[in-house]
Amino acid sequence: MPGQDPPSEPPTTFTLDDLNAGDLVRVNDRCPHPECHGEIGIIDFMFLARPECGTPAEFVVDIRGFLTPLEREHFDPLPPDDQ
Repeated sequence: MPGQDPPSEPPTTFTLDDLNAGDLVRVNDRCPHPECHGEIGIIDFMFLARPECGTPAEFVVDIRGFLTPLEREHFDPLPPDDQ
């Protein structure tokens, strides 16, 4: 089917700053949304940075069911033992 990886090849994955969709993160105190500080979320998807436009990379994080766009400095990955 067009647009899908052939069955013989592994699916294409996308990593940004060593993070993938589905990774757990904890929102830190640098987040502009104080109500999210300390919350654990799941990276839903990511946007690449566009330096020519002055736009940093964004991570859309699912925090308690709300999709919240955050920059990398706004959260810390949870260690594998905590996931």
